[in-house]
Amino acid sequence: MFLLTCSNSEQHEVWLHMTWIYEKGEHRWKHHWHNSFAGFVPGHKGKGATGKCPSDVTAPEAAAVLSRAIALNTGSHEWPERLYAVYRGVIYEAVPTRPGESYHAYPWRQLQGRPPLPKSILKQLEQQAIAEGTQAKYRKWVKKHT
Repeated sequence: MFLLTCSNSEQHEVWLHMTWIYEKGEHRWKHHWHNSFAGFVPGHKGKGATGKCPSDVTAPEAAAVLSRAIALNTGSHEWPERLYAVYRGVIYEAVPTRPGESYHAYPWRQLQGRPPLPKSILKQLEQQAIAEGTQAKYRKWVKKHT
């Protein structure tokens, strides 16, 4: 873990290259749909859109994506509050299912009221997109969802 200071003087604790367990979660269907691509569906009852994962992602693929995730903690927890990774050019955000041990991920987009991802994180995510050959799709995702 190290302390990251952003251009606006905010400080964030950042973990790099830790091993986290991917946990789909029993009876969790919120982020599932029948399409082979990531996207969002409108929320209901005043709630925002819900991120949906591709239907063809396997558990081993999800675990591999999580293993290269970049951790970011903006609070006082001893574990990362959020993990970020790129898969097929899409940014995924993972949140704890069992804090400090396992995480569940979904497609990320900038939400109102939340600070943007630090530029250093976005640069690292772009490097992941370059490595998987999806930089153009990544840039399109970032432009549309930030």
